[in-house]
Amino acid sequence: MFRNLIRTYSHLARVGLRNLLNYPVLSNNGMVNKLENSARKFARTISAARKKQMGNVKTLKDFISNAIGRLTVDDRKIIVEQALTLLERSYVHLPLKRAMHAVDPIQRLKLLQLHLDETISSKLEPELDFHKEMINIFTSVRDLHTNYLLPEPFSGQFAFLPFLIESYKKNGKRQFLVTKIANGYENFLPPTFKPGVNIIIGMVYRWSGQSR
Repeated sequence: MFRNLIRTYSHLARVGLRNLLNYPVLSNNGMVNKLENSARKFARTISAARKKQMGNVKTLKDFISNAIGRLTVDDRKIIVEQALTLLERSYVHLPLKRAMHAVDPIQRLKLLQLHLDETISSKLEPELDFHKEMINIFTSVRDLHTNYLLPEPFSGQFAFLPFLIESYKKNGKRQFLVTKIANGYENFLPPTFKPGVNIIIGMVYRWSGQSR
């Protein structure tokens, strides 16, 4: 049942929930709520044909708040055990990755295993936290061939932004700005959010509200 959760794929990049959870947050004096409301409004008004093509559209916040997994403590132990077997016995690049990146995925898995051994079902941490830790462990080796795949309800989901961000350099510093907005989304974004606005990257992602 759980063997499908851990596989190696040469054609997959390290994407998935890690990127999903760390997607840029647009923030500027309450603009987060405005953009979330815009996304909900768009989800209610898209045509039947587009809805069939896109599936169920919802905001990232709404998805995360309702994404409840079904893995028990024993299920998680099995996954960690399989991960240890995979990396210890089959991953030939482990010594090289340890030396190159100063990481130890085996030790992290053993610590997670110990933590699960001491966990009782009534105090089980959210499943999302478990998957985030597993993803961090697998991505720590920085190998595009080694991935941690998620079960339902996380598999098959993806996050998207209805606009394109591109970079340029100004005075030797990399800058980011919106260059395109997907067709059909223009009326669901704030009026000042249009091609040419700068994306300011710091502790959070926010937009300047001004064109370049």
